[in-house]
Amino acid sequence: MGGTVAQLPEGQIGSAVRFLLRRLPAVLIAGALGCAPARPPARPPVLVVASSPLRLVADAAGRRGGALLLVRAGSAYDPPGREGLSFVLAHGLAAKAGVEVEVGPELVRFRIPEGRAAALAAAFVESVDEQTVRLGVAAAGPAEGCAAQARHAALAWGVAGHPYGHRPEGRTSVLPTLRAGELQAFRQLRYVRDAAVLVAAPEADTVALSLVLPPMLSRSVTPAVALAPRAAGVKVSAPVSAGCAAWVLATPASWGAREEALLSVAARIVGDPAPPPRVDPVGVLSALPDADALRAGFAWARADVVAQVGAEAAEREAASLLLGSLRGGHYVPASALLAALQELTPEALVSWADGLRAGSVALSLVPEDSGAGAESGQPPRVPSLEGFFR
Repeated sequence: MGGTVAQLPEGQIGSAVRFLLRRLPAVLIAGALGCAPARPPARPPVLVVASSPLRLVADAAGRRGGALLLVRAGSAYDPPGREGLSFVLAHGLAAKAGVEVEVGPELVRFRIPEGRAAALAAAFVESVDEQTVRLGVAAAGPAEGCAAQARHAALAWGVAGHPYGHRPEGRTSVLPTLRAGELQAFRQLRYVRDAAVLVAAPEADTVALSLVLPPMLSRSVTPAVALAPRAAGVKVSAPVSAGCAAWVLATPASWGAREEALLSVAARIVGDPAPPPRVDPVGVLSALPDADALRAGFAWARADVVAQVGAEAAEREAASLLLGSLRGGHYVPASALLAALQELTPEALVSWADGLRAGSVALSLVPEDSGAGAESGQPPRVPSLEGFFR
């Protein structure tokens, strides 16, 4: 009274067993996939990105025929001792092409008016000459206003030795020594397809830029040095009419959308520009307001930040493509930042600021004629701002 299998001939039983064993891995895999949570598709491999046409983010809001080119070739990629290569190259190319450019610690932004894409593409492929160097160096003037100078000096003091620890414009002692060959080598290394994204309206004519960058990978895509900020502040003499200060913030070990939202709102309250895209979280503020000032400015500052993030959605998506997947990176995409801003409360901002005061490093600018005497040798001896920027 055995079952059906027991009544099969011995040869057929062996065949059935071998058939089941062959099918077992596929059955187990299918079952595992059926139980696995849904996952987004994998990013294209970097080699595919490098060999494909230039990545394009459609700007639904429209730039009236213009475009924005983001290149991961900011001042953090200046070789040590050659600080200023990124700035001088970008401004030299932009001046030749008749476009605007902004150089940040990570990203270079070329703002391209309608009809100028072909001129910028031509500047990218021409050999870098001494005229390019002269045009770029001429653009590297001092920052305007006491607060801006203090923020630059605070970075130079607070994170000295870090790739972010110098002005995007470079060092004043290095700029006169830059040569065309260095800029050419920097462009060949950094201005490649893997390190660039184009943001353009659907009707924009960007064909000239789509294939002009070489199909190569960008090397050394993360800052190589990470240093803890200094533990003490400093006073610096500067050619300013009244004193001001800036703080290098004590960044937590974990940096995410909430921390980025807090820094963005605080920057708006004190009148600072929005924090630039960075993969390593370093924050600088021109002031650390008290609790009453933070509560009073919270609502309008958060609303302004939300509006700006929404208006720059396409640009932030492009920045996320360049910085969001870097090893150890902390770049926060627009969607996550907007969600964190909506959840933010005044009390969370006040608590965050209270925690900052204990670990942040202050740099104060004082007028040169204040009696501190930077070069007098008499105590208290105060270093000069020019020394920080050299």
